[in-house]
Amino acid sequence: MKRTLAGAFVALLWLLSCGVQASPDLPSTDSSGEPLLLQADKALHLVFTDIWAVYEGRDDAHLNDRLPLSFINSSQRVWVQPNMNVTNAHLRQFVRDYPQMKPLILDDDFSLMRSHQVWSSPYHLVYQAGELAFRGDEAALLAWLSGKPQSLAETTAPVEEDITVAAVVHNAAARPEVGDRAPLFSAADTQGQQQRLTDWLQNGPLQLVFLDALCPMPHFPHCEPFIEQLNQQVKEQPQRQWLAVVNSYYVTAEMVADFRQRYQLQMPLVFDEDRSIFNNYQVFATPYRVQLDAGGQITYRGESLPGKE
Repeated sequence: MKRTLAGAFVALLWLLSCGVQASPDLPSTDSSGEPLLLQADKALHLVFTDIWAVYEGRDDAHLNDRLPLSFINSSQRVWVQPNMNVTNAHLRQFVRDYPQMKPLILDDDFSLMRSHQVWSSPYHLVYQAGELAFRGDEAALLAWLSGKPQSLAETTAPVEEDITVAAVVHNAAARPEVGDRAPLFSAADTQGQQQRLTDWLQNGPLQLVFLDALCPMPHFPHCEPFIEQLNQQVKEQPQRQWLAVVNSYYVTAEMVADFRQRYQLQMPLVFDEDRSIFNNYQVFATPYRVQLDAGGQITYRGESLPGKE
């Protein structure tokens, strides 16, 4: 009984951390223009993918080879491509090359990605009876399914037994606000040097600037003027400490180094390889700035540069 209550408590925390529970609104047609008809008697399995990674050899297309047949038969899969450097024309060509990855939809305004806080791919969401029952990567999905009965519809437990309360509470942590202590981190910069927040704070206040190396993609409309102003302020205010944190979504460390050179950024850039810094600071859009005092307390967070808040 104690274990059952503990499991229920963990399940509740996990669902709260997800942010959404109801089935998402999906377009009426897929990227090929074919009707997207959902089957009410089956679980909805959303898989966030990256067609460019698949073209480069990532094995999303053979997902069925790794999933239990019982889950395949009791669920309906819809592939989701975030709108990053793609168009529906790209997707139409892609499904001609990979017909097993149909239906494929374009997350045109990032509504699915942002509402579910999906920042990597491949990533899985499973909806059951209209409610979110699972979220995670493929390894987590396989572990979750391995503890299920043969029919997905027979189960109501939304989490696996081995998930810990500590992990759930960490994922559901509140956004650090002005007046809060800044989450500590350590990450490598583009020169391969480890940058520790504690080391920076020993020298005084710090400006953390969250950037995306995909700039100037259409979904980052103000990134170039921001970076231009940023470079100007770094030049005019050499007494300030600046450290940029670059998103790892759809980019590599090599792309970050190229991004730094392309925009002539005169500050260290750390690559948030596992998105832990973005997640701990609860930053979901770029460019963004978090200002810290020498004691590690957040004194400002927002989209503006110093002097404009």
